[in-house]
Amino acid sequence: MKLDLKHKFVGLLSLLFLLGCEETVELPAEPAISFKSFEFLESNKKLEAVRLTFDLQDGDGDMGLKPEQNFVPFHEFDLILDADNQLVKQSNEVNAPFYRLQPNGERFFFSEGKERPIYNAFDYMLMDSASDGTVLSDTVLIHRNPFHYNLYLSILKKGKYGFASVGLNPVGRGRLPIYGRFDVELPPKKQGPLISEVSFDVGKRHFAQLNPTDTLKLQFYIFDRKLNQSNLEVTPEFILGDLISAN
Repeated sequence: MKLDLKHKFVGLLSLLFLLGCEETVELPAEPAISFKSFEFLESNKKLEAVRLTFDLQDGDGDMGLKPEQNFVPFHEFDLILDADNQLVKQSNEVNAPFYRLQPNGERFFFSEGKERPIYNAFDYMLMDSASDGTVLSDTVLIHRNPFHYNLYLSILKKGKYGFASVGLNPVGRGRLPIYGRFDVELPPKKQGPLISEVSFDVGKRHFAQLNPTDTLKLQFYIFDRKLNQSNLEVTPEFILGDLISAN
C-alpha cells in the first residue's frame, strides 16, 4: 500500500492571509515572523483546531507556494542512486558512494558509505515499476526536500526538564514536525517589501495524545521562494484546556 505522507504528516488544515501595508519600506530579504494570537476552533463544543496567527515581513515579497509549484527546487523528494547508478532500495546489493537524483536530472553527493536507515515511512517510498508487462512495487530510499514545504511547526510540551517536542516518531527518525504550504496572493504587479498577517490551523489530531492540563508552546519557521529561512519563533506558553474554556 502506498503511503501518502502529505496526508499522514501535514497538520495545516486551512490557511488565511491578509496583506498589509502598501507604503514603501526597507526590509531584509530574509523573512521575519512574530507571534500574534491564538484562537480555539470548535464544532459542537469539541476541539477542531488551534488557529495560530503571526505577522510576516519580507524584503522582496517572494513569499508563498502554490500547489502546482512542484518543480526544482520545490519538488517533493530526490531518489537515491548508488555508484553504479542503480536505485538504492531497502535491501538490495549496492555500492558506495550514494548520490541524490533530482527530477531535473541533476545529481548531488549524498553519502560516502552504503549504510541505510531502518525502514520508516519518511525515508522510504513504495514505487511502482514495470518489467515484462508486470507491475512491480519496490521500497526505495529517498531524500525528502525540505523546501517542498514553506512552513514547519512543532508542538512543545513542558516536562520535568523543560519543553520537548511531541508528535510522530518514526523508527530511527526522531520527532517529525508538522509541515505544510501557504500562499500569499499579491495584488497585480506587486513587487518589493511585503507585510502580511498569516493564520493557519493546527488540526485536532495533533493534540489528541495530550491532556487538557498540559502546558504547551508552538515553535515554527518559514521559507521564502529564494529558500531563505525566517527566524525561529516560539509562542507564549498556553494550557490547551484554558483555550477551550475561554471560548
